[in-house]
Amino acid sequence: MKFCAIIEYNYINTMIFAGKMENAFRFLFSLIAAALLLTEPVAVMAQDEAGLENTVTGFENVQLWIYAEYDDPYQIGSPLLLVMLEGQIVGAELPAEVRFLVPVESIMYSAGSKDAHGIYTGGPPDREASGIPGWDVIWYEVTSDTFRVEYYDPSIILGEKNKAISYQGRWLFPISDLVAYVQAPSGASNFKVAPAGVSHSDQGYDFFSYQFANLDDDSLLTFEISYSTGDTNPLLITGIIIAVLAVFITAYFWIKRPSQITRAERRRNLEHSHQVPRFCRQCGHRLEQPSKFCPDCGASLK
Repeated sequence: MKFCAIIEYNYINTMIFAGKMENAFRFLFSLIAAALLLTEPVAVMAQDEAGLENTVTGFENVQLWIYAEYDDPYQIGSPLLLVMLEGQIVGAELPAEVRFLVPVESIMYSAGSKDAHGIYTGGPPDREASGIPGWDVIWYEVTSDTFRVEYYDPSIILGEKNKAISYQGRWLFPISDLVAYVQAPSGASNFKVAPAGVSHSDQGYDFFSYQFANLDDDSLLTFEISYSTGDTNPLLITGIIIAVLAVFITAYFWIKRPSQITRAERRRNLEHSHQVPRFCRQCGHRLEQPSKFCPDCGASLK
């Protein structure tokens, strides 16, 4: 009995010690968890502070090109509006992340950066809904201070012959200065843009230029564009002009050509040039032309 009591006493002490160890482990685990929870905000704050060093705070020397019906690289079958944006980033060390707003219907063509030698590098950007109705946000990393973004909008052009474009541009960061160019399609007539800009013409294209300064991230840039395109194919018009010119040139050289002598006329002239001279048998007068009577004495020449 005494031996059993000793075993029971040791068992009880062992269980008490195990319970104490379990409580100790639980307490230690709680301390570790609390330490992690306390250090997590510090780590996040450190990450945020590190990210602020590479956060773009604005853009400068920005150029915006708006080309109506420039081309159709995707063979969609309808006119496409091409938009290109290029400029320098402000307030970030390279490499840095840039973000832009693009229309929901837009088709991304290019997003990247250019170095001091004009060499472009880029690829497809990340993209998601922005929370602003009708707009997506794209973002990508730039390795130089010059960014470039290009996209097409296939749904913005209305009408068949008389067309209208209501372009809107918006951004997420302030722009200190921006120059915009709105170009007319080839062969377009009655090209108009509101607001009015400075009119230019270069290499057969008409366009308007604009200058803006201190555009904040709440600014909305709008251009109302209208123009007409005829049903006549410009290539067909060129072909008709060439054909008309060919007819006039042919007619001119036909009129100015030297007179043609037939083969029979050329043979008679040759025979006449080699004919032996004839004389009147009565008076000896030389006969210059064939005749029945001598022009001098009237004698018959038969």
